[in-house]
Amino acid sequence: MLLDFLPATASDSFSDSESVDIDQDSIGGPSNLGLNIMDEALTVDTQIGQGRFKNVYAGHHKKHGPVAVLRIPGDKKRNEVRMLALLAKMDNSAKFIPEVFGARHDPSGDLLVAQELSTFGSLKYVLQDSGRAAMLTPQHRLHVAAQLAGAVQFLGTARIVHTDIACRNVLLFQVQNDSPHLTISKLTDLGFAACLPPDADHVILKQPQATRWCAPETVASSKWSNKTDMWSLGITLWELFSGEATPWMRLVKRSDVAKRLRELAPNDSSEPTMSRRPARSCPQQELTKRLRELAQRDMIREEFPEPQVGGYPAVAHTAMLSCLQVDPAQRPLASSVALVFEGIVQPPSSLMKSVAAKDCSLDVEESTCASGESTPAAAPTCVNTFTALQPRGGASWAASNAPTKTGKWTMWTYVSPGMLRQDFESESDAKAAFNSGAPQADLVQAMSHCSHVPLQSAPRILRDPAGHVPLQPCPTAAMSNCIRVPLRSCRMSWDAPRV
Repeated sequence: MLLDFLPATASDSFSDSESVDIDQDSIGGPSNLGLNIMDEALTVDTQIGQGRFKNVYAGHHKKHGPVAVLRIPGDKKRNEVRMLALLAKMDNSAKFIPEVFGARHDPSGDLLVAQELSTFGSLKYVLQDSGRAAMLTPQHRLHVAAQLAGAVQFLGTARIVHTDIACRNVLLFQVQNDSPHLTISKLTDLGFAACLPPDADHVILKQPQATRWCAPETVASSKWSNKTDMWSLGITLWELFSGEATPWMRLVKRSDVAKRLRELAPNDSSEPTMSRRPARSCPQQELTKRLRELAQRDMIREEFPEPQVGGYPAVAHTAMLSCLQVDPAQRPLASSVALVFEGIVQPPSSLMKSVAAKDCSLDVEESTCASGESTPAAAPTCVNTFTALQPRGGASWAASNAPTKTGKWTMWTYVSPGMLRQDFESESDAKAAFNSGAPQADLVQAMSHCSHVPLQSAPRILRDPAGHVPLQPCPTAAMSNCIRVPLRSCRMSWDAPRV
């Protein structure tokens, strides 16, 4: 799967002595990795694949049946095994990456690792095969997108940067024609993955780059982070929805893609300068910066257009484009993207259960209030409608396009790129939710591609049935009251996106 890699430059390759990988002595045996020792339980058959640091064989395990066997020579880097061992210790790891059954040393000195065998092979292989690609309907692909975003979220929780997210590194384990919801896909190939240091949000590594999937800052300065994984996720989603199309398809040469990405790369403000005074910001500079951002956004949209084939909601393309923000800080969290696609493929009731399960503080008995009373407040009853928006002027544009007279007590909360409408059955419920600060905080924050903005600061407005505004928004009100609105009391519906 790593055959798609080409060295960025002659100096971009790295040696086995670099600290990106732990030394061979520390991973000399399966027990040191925390993996089960298989001994004679594993037999190895024919070769089915090859990577930069490993060969892949079909095999058979006495307990697990058919398996994939990674054969890693003793003189090769074993970074992938290290990452698999780290992730195997985490809960639900087998939901996102192939399950590892154990390992043992071969008499030749090679390390053999048995893991879950993919029935269909890589996603790229399926997309490029016309016969197999037909079984992946838009609904199937949307399920794969949700699972892939979930896998990236899982790696982020472990503070691991994959560095090579692409369709070639996604394995399909189950696809049923009439049951898209039973689709199973997992992220694989952690040969170049890196662990983030405890005190840093990125690492600088000179290693081979799959340029067409790389973020601008990676190509420009060899910087890798969870935000660069989000860029690669966006490219991979476009690749998934576009079939066998190649990213940056209008640029034939890889060097041209690298040049374009370097041009897009934001300036690193952390670099020291000779000036003693901070640079002044003037209207002309701000205008130039804004125009540059708009030009970059338009260029990205042209390079990654919506798929020709129908069946994909516009919000799916919007979520994909949100990952391709030139400024890393503007890229969404993987959890945000995962929730968008879960909302597309799941019925509203299932989505609400999923969100409620992720929030340990949603139970009424666990809620608290500012007065310190032990009896929690009753949950306001409301109907929620989330509308995905294209950015057109921010909160002021959203507010001007929100209906004023709905005949109900209605609260609007704007968190780019969407607007949450909540219709309440009574005045008391509406005011209680408004004064609580940010009702549905976890849902709104997950839907936001600006999730770094505190939800308490999200613009919101409450209107009575006649359209009047009885309470003025107070951004700090949420800090004085800690009442949480349980999701179980609400119903969610999804509108068509405004474009």
